[in-house]
Amino acid sequence: MPLDNPEVVPTTRRTFLTRAALAGALVTVGTVGPLTRLLPVAGAQDAAGSAPKLDDATFAAFALPLEMAAVQAYQAALDGGTLGDEGPIALNFQSHHQSVVEVLTSLLADAATTSAPDATITASTVASLKTATAKAEVLTILSELEDVLAATHLYALGGLVEPSTAKVVAQVLAVESQHAVYLGRAGGGDVATLTPSAADTSAARIPGSAASQGGK
Repeated sequence: MPLDNPEVVPTTRRTFLTRAALAGALVTVGTVGPLTRLLPVAGAQDAAGSAPKLDDATFAAFALPLEMAAVQAYQAALDGGTLGDEGPIALNFQSHHQSVVEVLTSLLADAATTSAPDATITASTVASLKTATAKAEVLTILSELEDVLAATHLYALGGLVEPSTAKVVAQVLAVESQHAVYLGRAGGGDVATLTPSAADTSAARIPGSAASQGGK
């Protein structure tokens, strides 16, 4: 297969895997919020500061547990039986996160240890979803989680050294930001609050830190 020939494209396998995963599964959910939610404002400062330089393997090792925990969070929401007609949407969003898990797994170093879902998200968000009894509460919790993940990818974007990976991450954060808006609105959230004029990374999880800036 030409794409796997290192004499043709030196980093083809990873590039191919990431692009194929996005083309096959990472689709947006429609225009549910302004583009300004998805992009940083030039010159704006945020609480997280500047991201360190991140190669593919380092970023994947950091972000993979977060996305794995997101898959678990959606499963907890679906198992709760409160979502009603939002169930198929939640299942679709869960599949997006599973696709990101597969992409990030392909970027791990060969000698990387087996990843596990992020313990902080599992102990907080997933646990809360397992005890939530109201549909609006479940949707709001998921929306807040998506906010954290989108902010995390936005923060990391500034440090990624591989352009093709940065492009993938930009698409992922856009999809997850749309998830956050859709779920927040479905949960009764205020449109103005859910669609701020400027995106920031104040809720981002930071490499090397067990806690997010926003406490999620």
